[in-house]
Amino acid sequence: MTLTLPDATNTNNINRVVRFISDTTFVTNTRVYVTPAAGQTIDGSSNFYEINKEYEGIQLWSDGTEWFIIQKKA
Repeated sequence: MTLTLPDATNTNNINRVVRFISDTTFVTNTRVYVTPAAGQTIDGSSNFYEINKEYEGIQLWSDGTEWFIIQKKA
């Protein structure tokens, strides 16, 4: 599954926090790719962040330009 983050430059997303945590439905081959919107980045990278375990999580914050990882749990 690919989860595309909202547009960080949209005024509704300035200083917004997004949190995603997997649950027990994740099995060995389950993957979620947290992906920035086209032309945007997560911590300066246009690559996705992969979640592939039960109870793995990520919290991101937008400054109105890009997304930053402010917490992750693996």
